[in-house]
Amino acid sequence: MQPYRYTHIMRTSLHYLFHSGKNAKWRYYLAAGLRELVPDSVTRRRLHAELERCSQLYDEAYVADRVNYYCKLATAAPLPANAPRIGDLHKRGNGSVYYFDSREVLR
Repeated sequence: MQPYRYTHIMRTSLHYLFHSGKNAKWRYYLAAGLRELVPDSVTRRRLHAELERCSQLYDEAYVADRVNYYCKLATAAPLPANAPRIGDLHKRGNGSVYYFDSREVLR
């Protein structure tokens, strides 16, 4: 009777993992981990291609008008001397979600 109980618990746990209705963290970490494997040079090339494509699709004056509407800084805001550098960003303990989110935005 013991093997049935173990397989039933295992099957139930796997079902819960994939169908619990919560955010699937394993998918998030898998996608984030795969993104980490892509070299920065590839994302830079994609950035240039995407900017070129957008410059052909959208009117630059319209985009500049929208940016100016949302970004209303009168002067540049200086960073404090102790502000962390992008290169100093590392995964630490349970804060890895913040790391992966930051990396995705910064890339």
